[in-house]
Amino acid sequence: MITFAPLLLRALPYIAAFAVGSFSGYKVAESIWTSKYNTLQNKLIAIEKKQQELIVLNKELEKKASEKTIEYVTVYVDKIRKIKVKGDTIIKKVPIYVTKIADDQCNVTDGWVYVHDAAASGSTATSPVSKAPEDPNGKTSGVRLSKATETIIGNYNKYHEVAEQLRQLQDWITAQEQIYNSTKK
Repeated sequence: MITFAPLLLRALPYIAAFAVGSFSGYKVAESIWTSKYNTLQNKLIAIEKKQQELIVLNKELEKKASEKTIEYVTVYVDKIRKIKVKGDTIIKKVPIYVTKIADDQCNVTDGWVYVHDAAASGSTATSPVSKAPEDPNGKTSGVRLSKATETIIGNYNKYHEVAEQLRQLQDWITAQEQIYNSTKK
């Protein structure tokens, strides 16, 4: 009969070394993974902190942008009101400068109305919005000179309103860019 006791006694140092080595290896691996976990955890915390900072910054930017928008809308509305008042004032003066005598003496022809309407609609005289008169210098359109003058003044007034709207929009865009670009410093 073979006894395992002497064999076990000889193998005991190897078994102990293996157990210690395995335990040490486990502890080293645990230490490495714990370190990696802690590193990732710290990165996650940093990302969450940065995210919160960006949320706060975004709210600040939105507030500044909103305040700037209100400022520009207020200026725009005031300027448009002044343009309308000026245009209405000029229209009220039409009877002073385009008198009844001028109305009676000036024949606004169908040709004039045709070309004016084509220009006002953005089309051309070759692709009009209405049929061209057969004799452009012919019959009177029935449009009074004073009425034509008021229409033209109204068109110019609308032009000034749109031009001011464009200027304010361009200024507003520039102001918004400045607000958002201020974060890149």
